[in-house]
Amino acid sequence: DYNGNGKRGEYVPGQEDDDDFEKVIVREPDKIDLALRKFISKISADGNFENATTYNRAPTVDTTKLKSGEKTTATYNHSKEPIYVNIGDYVLYTIRAYNEGSLAGYASEIIDYLPEGLEFDPADNPNLIAKKSSYTESEKNTYDYAYEYDTTQRIIRITPIDSEYIFKLDAYDGTTLDTDSLEIICKISATSGSSDKVLTNIAYSFNKLVYT
Repeated sequence: DYNGNGKRGEYVPGQEDDDDFEKVIVREPDKIDLALRKFISKISADGNFENATTYNRAPTVDTTKLKSGEKTTATYNHSKEPIYVNIGDYVLYTIRAYNEGSLAGYASEIIDYLPEGLEFDPADNPNLIAKKSSYTESEKNTYDYAYEYDTTQRIIRITPIDSEYIFKLDAYDGTTLDTDSLEIICKISATSGSSDKVLTNIAYSFNKLVYT
């Protein structure tokens, strides 16, 4: 079995010597792949974060294996050690999205699940407004996002006010992950006698494709 150069070629089952054919390589489709990380940035005893204790718990992102194709996600290295807080303390969380995919994309909604002992009060979050069907220009200029709070299921839903998305992120370029973030403030409300209780706060994002 020879090719046109007189050299032995690659055998394909069912191929005859005089066949004229094309080989097709199926590539993985482009995709959106947003990763979400949530971490504590500050803790305040009175809700004033100007002089609050700051924590450097943002993940260090390693894209080595993502770039080589060995993995489909980057590696996020950050502290998992719990932080000790007092009842009544205010915790400022940063929710950060990273686009690991080969397409530009956006998050249209963030869902935050609060454990028992961690409370959300809209009054502590001046950048959020209760979700409604429409907003005035003044509200659009004053607030960053809208929220819905289900006190029974302890779920906060954060949505955009004046656009289709919360985060719009460029595709991964093989070097750096595009990223954006928002902040949310919660209060420690664990009752007396619940010392050393671990509170795990989890957030998810809903993603959509950006068509250009």
